Amino acid sequence: MGMGFRERGGKEDFIMRIIAVLLITLLLAGCSTRNEAVIQTSTFVREISITFERIIPDPPPLWTRADLEEFERQMEDINRQLRVNGLSLAVFADGEVIYTYNHGYASRSADIPACDNTRYRSASVSKTATAICAMILHDRGLLDLDESVSKITGLNMDSRSQVAPNTTRHLLSHTSTIVDTSAYHNGWERGPKTAEQILRNGVFSSGEPGRRYQYSNFASGMVAAVIESITEQRFYAFAQENLFELLSMDAAYTRDLIEDVDSIANLYRSGRLVHNVQTWGRTTNLYDRIPLGQSWGLSECEMIISATDLARLGIIVSGDGSVDGIQVITTESVMEMRAPFMGSFENDLNNHVRGLGLRIFGNAVENRVITGHAGNALGMVGGLFFDCSDRTGVAILTNGCSGGVNENGMHRINDEIVKLVYEIFFD
Repeated sequence: MGMGFRERGGKEDFIMRIIAVLLITLLLAGCSTRNEAVIQTSTFVREISITFERIIPDPPPLWTRADLEEFERQMEDINRQLRVNGLSLAVFADGEVIYTYNHGYASRSADIPACDNTRYRSASVSKTATAICAMILHDRGLLDLDESVSKITGLNMDSRSQVAPNTTRHLLSHTSTIVDTSAYHNGWERGPKTAEQILRNGVFSSGEPGRRYQYSNFASGMVAAVIESITEQRFYAFAQENLFELLSMDAAYTRDLIEDVDSIANLYRSGRLVHNVQTWGRTTNLYDRIPLGQSWGLSECEMIISATDLARLGIIVSGDGSVDGIQVITTESVMEMRAPFMGSFENDLNNHVRGLGLRIFGNAVENRVITGHAGNALGMVGGLFFDCSDRTGVAILTNGCSGGVNENGMHRINDEIVKLVYEIFFD
């Protein structure tokens, strides 16, 4: 179907004169400088737009009304079966968010429904945003992913027995020798401990870095210490300036940096309130008590963000490193994040195929390789999931649900929603 113009009251010879003027303008533009051609053409368009109405056929929809009704019907079944308290999701494709869905409550006591503006504590989904922050420094030539993190931070981040040092690449891929022990889990008792105090109390496994996968929140948290040591800036401030504010997001790693505090969802477990995140005690004042370069309990789990903005982060890492015309990281850094660093699809489809701040699911959706990261803490379950081959995906955030983990290593709610999204929207 072609594009045409509809006449609103001129004669045929007038139309021919307009066409002649257009041809002359284009010929003159070819003899002019680039700037002059743009000015002449845009002026002509403004003039003829007064007289003519452009008729552009609507593009075919990606789905039908029946598809959306079926999606929402199946979502209601999922919400009921998994006892979802509140949920927001955003589907993205071709570099933009194309659909959003909300269910339940951001706050039951205040009777506030979940909506596109609701922001959730995203738990371990934070690790993907943290990896983006690290790659920003990598792109600037300030962070060598394979340099010793002990050298960068001045902290002893290696066990006595290991020969090779832990690096930022190891921290981001869960292949360092730093593991979660009681020293990490007790790090908030009697005020926050420093990274140095925790490192002294036994957080190392045997073996060499890069040889095996062992999921570690503490290792991911130490990426903040690396970033602070390089920038001499608080991690939360670096992320705010170089990621969230850059993209005009009302998102943050601490709740007191969220402008619309009332939009933050509470956390529920088994229908009961676990945390009122709007009064969450882990604020910038608390983290400022930890020496600069020793932050650890922030970058791995504390990001607060809406599903729509999480989807925009998904657009960055599923595509070329940009979103909304803003280049956040280079395409080369995106490819490095997505490349499998540990594990292979042939012998480990369930849990251990890891990139940098990303996990690669070989069997989440039939005939697709899904990449992303899940989160699960204090009742929250959710994640960011995408297919790099066609740059499609979905961001899922809840503030309380049940369901456990399926055989493929995905939380049931994430698994069922991802499959449903690809069935309805993209297959």
